[in-house]
Amino acid sequence: MPNDFRTELTVEAPRDALYKAIYTEDGVRGWWTRFADIGEQEGTKSTFRFPAAGFYVITRTEELTLNEQVIWKVVESKHPESSGFEDLEDWTGTTIRFQIEPAGDNQSKLVFVHEGLTPQLECYDACERGWGHYIHSLKSYVETGEGSPYDDDSVDNIKWK
Repeated sequence: MPNDFRTELTVEAPRDALYKAIYTEDGVRGWWTRFADIGEQEGTKSTFRFPAAGFYVITRTEELTLNEQVIWKVVESKHPESSGFEDLEDWTGTTIRFQIEPAGDNQSKLVFVHEGLTPQLECYDACERGWGHYIHSLKSYVETGEGSPYDDDSVDNIKWK
């Protein structure tokens, strides 16, 4: 849908490195959240937790196309009650899609779409800022080996309302 959150960027790394950072537990812990338990096969579930923020997401891996695409369907999610949102489970039923395309010598293009994350959702502004941070963390992680994932010592940068 045209209103879904979407961003694209070029990464100075081959497609296999970007793919590995997205679909493996070690990879995701390096750029999104240290509190990730990843199912590395289609049909398996993954859990992404942000303990101090009180947020979590459980996905089912819908598709893994080697060095091309990773698709997660959100089967459960919850924002903290302190967010002030009426719908604390608004990510449930959305789809997180990572498309990887060649972009030149030792470069990859990432097309990231969170289908169902639209401006109509209460969390949109906070989630847009969060994804902006974490997608750039992914880029940094793949290019330098150092991302900025959520961890025990991280400050909750999401301002709810």
